[in-house]
Amino acid sequence: MQVYTSVSDDEVLEVTLMDRWWQVVLDYLDADQAPFSKGTLVAFRKRLINAQMDRQLDRTNH
Repeated sequence: MQVYTSVSDDEVLEVTLMDRWWQVVLDYLDADQAPFSKGTLVAFRKRLINAQMDRQLDRTNH
């Protein structure tokens, strides 16, 4: 979703609290705190890169 919407890690944390679309997709409606931390996003991205899946996700958007 982050790649699709072109938002930064900091913005992801904001939109998970403000945007109902993100909340529905994440199954995290009406939350008062983000469902994960910025560190979680960084660690997940690193795992995608190590598995060479980051490029696969990027290709789906073009």
